[in-house]
Amino acid sequence: MKQIKRLLPIMLLALIMAGCGSTPSGADMKEDSFNQITMDEAKEMMDDDGVVIVDVRRQDE
Repeated sequence: MKQIKRLLPIMLLALIMAGCGSTPSGADMKEDSFNQITMDEAKEMMDDDGVVIVDVRRQDE
């Protein structure tokens, strides 16, 4: 019984560490994370009603 009490925290730590080390599927495909567009394409998208532009820059940028 004492051995189980000693091993339980180690096993839980190993499970937590294993879960933190995994990457979600598709996370390594950097080319799919965003699309770079031209200024003309952005203007066309802003003129359409179906697109919302959100500026996430800080004020000092």
